Amino acid sequence: MTEIDAWHILVACPPESKPEDTLAAWTKTLEIRARITGGEPFEKVARSVSDDPSVRLNGGHLGYFTAFQMITPFEDAAFKMRKGEISGPVRTPYGYHLIMVSDIRPSKGKIRVAHIMRSVPPNSDPSVDRMAEDTIKSVYRQLLAGASFSEMAKKYSDHRESAQRGGELNWFGAGEISTDFAEAAFSLKADGDITAPVRTIYGWHIIKRLDIKPPPTWEEARSTLEERISGSWLKAEAERSLVRKLKTEYNFTLNNRAMNWFMENTDTLIVKGYSKFDKKKIPPWPLCTYAGQSISSAEFAKFIESKAAKSISEEPATYLRKMFDFYLSDHMLNYENSVLESKYPEFRLLIKEFHDGILLFDISQDKVWKRAVEDTAGLKQYYEHHKNEYRGQQLLEGIICILEQKGKEKKFYNEFMKYRNAPD
Repeated sequence: MTEIDAWHILVACPPESKPEDTLAAWTKTLEIRARITGGEPFEKVARSVSDDPSVRLNGGHLGYFTAFQMITPFEDAAFKMRKGEISGPVRTPYGYHLIMVSDIRPSKGKIRVAHIMRSVPPNSDPSVDRMAEDTIKSVYRQLLAGASFSEMAKKYSDHRESAQRGGELNWFGAGEISTDFAEAAFSLKADGDITAPVRTIYGWHIIKRLDIKPPPTWEEARSTLEERISGSWLKAEAERSLVRKLKTEYNFTLNNRAMNWFMENTDTLIVKGYSKFDKKKIPPWPLCTYAGQSISSAEFAKFIESKAAKSISEEPATYLRKMFDFYLSDHMLNYENSVLESKYPEFRLLIKEFHDGILLFDISQDKVWKRAVEDTAGLKQYYEHHKNEYRGQQLLEGIICILEQKGKEKKFYNEFMKYRNAPD
């Protein structure tokens, strides 16, 4: 596995942006790139223009990350880049990104550490930082003198969740914790080693290495990777791709007249749940059709009302288009699932084989094995009627002798050997 250390700048541009706004965001991204390739420091430019809220803390530095820790389009672009390269505009649902890869290395695996932290909130007065630094340096000197790390964590650490456990944290790897913290932790050479005081965006730390393990093998990582894929943007994009294919295959048709009615009659009051559609005015015709199926206007109106929430801040038209895509996708995928067996004969045969196998198993369990286990009287009767049929041949006849007095083993052995063939 590979880890990438990257920086980025975001120019916000939601998916539902108007074409002219999208073009403006694209143009702005290219202008920003020209500033960087012209010699301006990436961090300086990021702090002045990036729309990523975290830029005020990290200056656009994402640190090291590995697969499935970033949104898929961003990750795909980053892993194709060379060290030192600056990307062109990379589109994600958040907008356009510029990415700079500063390092590429093999994965370092996972590490488990304990830490002592003195917190310094963002934008704190310099005196707060100095006080935290003085305290952590004092703690460090005591540790070097032989003080217990666990006891010092309980006494001095501001990270109360871990302090009660002697500062112990869960296992982590690249991209799962602050890069400054992770790099300091992985720099420790042996279990039990501690760092000098380390400054991160959260404050001052002393880190103690407890354990380390290498990157997992494919067999070890498979279940985790499958879980991440199933919950990732990649799966959602796969579903969107399938829906696009099905719309073509099933001759999807949108009733623009019905959709325009919704555009004209869906306002903020309805989106936020303060009002409802006038049922008498909802168009009687379908909103869309495909493969002999249809979504009625009344059905879609009911769906919009059910999803209303005061927290929705999007423009009604934008929200309406998004919810229609969501509802259509769900409707179409459910229909596709219902016709899989008729559409794909091989799948139908596989399902039948699976069904018959489960049915046979259930019958065997219920009528044979379960009944045999529970019918104790029947088992006993069967044993009594058939026990003579399973008698084995006589293979050995012998005598067991027990010596109860210690110290007479030799005499006992001689006597036994003398009379072992004598009649009883």
